[in-house]
Amino acid sequence: MEIVLAIATILGGITAVWFFWEKLASKNNAKHQESEDSLAEVSARLRSIQSPLLPCGLFCTLRHSLDDNYINQIFEKKEGDGLELIGMPVPPLPPGTADARVHFQNGYVDYRNGSPKEGGIHRLKHPGYNTIHEPISHRFATVASGSISKVNTGFFKPTSISIEFFFDGKPKTDKSKPSLVINSGPSTEIKVTALNILDNVSYSDLAVTGFTSNSTRDIEWSIQDIRNSYFRVKLEYFFIQGINDIPDHIWPRLHNLQIWLGPEASKALCFQIEELEEQVVQENPSPVVSGQARQVQICFEHEIDEEFYSNHILNSA
Repeated sequence: MEIVLAIATILGGITAVWFFWEKLASKNNAKHQESEDSLAEVSARLRSIQSPLLPCGLFCTLRHSLDDNYINQIFEKKEGDGLELIGMPVPPLPPGTADARVHFQNGYVDYRNGSPKEGGIHRLKHPGYNTIHEPISHRFATVASGSISKVNTGFFKPTSISIEFFFDGKPKTDKSKPSLVINSGPSTEIKVTALNILDNVSYSDLAVTGFTSNSTRDIEWSIQDIRNSYFRVKLEYFFIQGINDIPDHIWPRLHNLQIWLGPEASKALCFQIEELEEQVVQENPSPVVSGQARQVQICFEHEIDEEFYSNHILNSA
């Protein structure tokens, strides 16, 4: 009996020591976790100071495949309007040559058998710009920068733009909320910076600034937070029948897309033309208008893993 009591006493002591040790370890773990959380918050704040993500801007090039009547309505020079079009070829094919690529500022023309066959636009001073290349036969024109204001630029400008970042990665459901939402608003400026026409295809460069943002946390986000995130952008258009409606086959598509990052826009998140093939151009599946009005949206989303982040965050200047 004494042996049993002794064993029970020893076991009780072991249990008490174990309980005390577990309680102490739990407190230490909690303190350790609290310390780690504090360090993570300090680190996040430092990153947001050194390389802040906000404010963001957007640059894009929109491609429209236009009928002749739209070309005439938007681009063609009318008597006394002062619209300056720089026509094709620029410059002409050198004498004595039949096949050549002839370069001019921000572009080129490919001649074969003495006739222009293809043309291109590039922006050598714009990092990450996807070169434009189209077959041509009868038109290669650039609207001079001083004349862009005389063009019906409202045709190219979206009604609203939204940018979403999911910093925890690809959303698991359609109801998942983004970590950061960046929206256009009353203070947003959408500026058409370049217009080019290659036969019946137009390319318009747009620069957008003055977004508003809504975040899920108080700490400012940093550019590094984009790593291993998920990105989504939507450009929305309102078309009204009989006023500005256009047929489905000439709805705009993205040829360039860049998100300018930080207050100085020193970095840019750039997407290549192959990636932009994933974009969806459609009528908004949840429209806020009906009847003679249509909401058309360009929607593009992409996962930003480690490799993508390393190759697609560029110095913008």
